[in-house]
Amino acid sequence: MEAIQSLSIDDQLGLLWVLYENIGGLVTPPAPGATVQFLIERGIKTQIITT
Repeated sequence: MEAIQSLSIDDQLGLLWVLYENIGGLVTPPAPGATVQFLIERGIKTQIITT
């Protein structure tokens, strides 16, 4: 992480772009509602653990 932070902002953006170009096609958006369901489940688990 320190190596990335030591780069200039332009170099960090360039690195991000190269990573996106190389793996961008592998990342797909979640199904509609999947994120909401995940957050609901996560919230319930958090409430159970902290109670």
